[in-house]
Amino acid sequence: MKKLNSLICYTLFFVLSLSNGYATRQKEALEFFSLKEIQMLGTLQYENQKRAIVGTKGLLHQVIEGDYIGENNGVIKSILYDKIQIEETIINSSTTEKIHKELTIPQNNNIKNDNPLENLSQYSGKRISVTVSQVSVRNFLIVLAQLTGNNFIVSTQVEGLTNLNVSDIPWDSAFDVLLNKNGLSYFKVCDIYLVAPAKEFMQISPEYEELPSNCFKGEKVSFSFSQIELKVLFELFAESKDKTVIIDAKVGGDIAINVTNRPWRLILALVAILHDFSFEMSEKSMTISANSKQ
Repeated sequence: MKKLNSLICYTLFFVLSLSNGYATRQKEALEFFSLKEIQMLGTLQYENQKRAIVGTKGLLHQVIEGDYIGENNGVIKSILYDKIQIEETIINSSTTEKIHKELTIPQNNNIKNDNPLENLSQYSGKRISVTVSQVSVRNFLIVLAQLTGNNFIVSTQVEGLTNLNVSDIPWDSAFDVLLNKNGLSYFKVCDIYLVAPAKEFMQISPEYEELPSNCFKGEKVSFSFSQIELKVLFELFAESKDKTVIIDAKVGGDIAINVTNRPWRLILALVAILHDFSFEMSEKSMTISANSKQ
């Protein structure tokens, strides 16, 4: 009888675990936040799929229908232009309860239309629609990079919040609109977009001509950070190559970066030039120094 009771208890536990998702999946990133900690900031549509942009503690996330969100097994059932409809599953010892909730865009965020009126013929990117309100410019650039499969390095000097409202235009046109309304510009090296305030490129762009002509030669890396300290990024580079790293105290600030399968030496050189740093490498060490004008 004891064995039978134990078997029944184990079976009930296993069934509850299955219904709770523990035995079938790992928790997704947004399940570590309560819905009260998650804010809907807008929507975008790309390649015929609608996505919502949500924020948590300064970071942006893109979600689609079917994604899990919140601490109570919440599933996104639908994404509308101004709300996300969610079904939570509350499980206790004897019952399972379904609860319907919503995340909505704040009503005071009326965003003007940013659609360009001309010159769309110069763009060739896939079409995108975006409506976002009060999002971090730097973080949203990384969302755009991830969505379109492009490589972006965004300077520490890119700061502040922005709105964007464009409908059914090429993604690279939306990119230009976003840059222009925030006083930013870009320089493209190989297939990597370097984004910084427009005035910064007036001082540093000639240096890019000194980079190796073969953009894809060498050991490659992939990573994506919407926010990472420069010091931490350099430490990751050094650690991956089993080198010690010496970093000038003047080297600081947060960077955003999204690169896929590109040479790590090229990326390091671009990050250094974009922020007016220099680096030296020996067999066992890496030294990062701020240049004189910092």
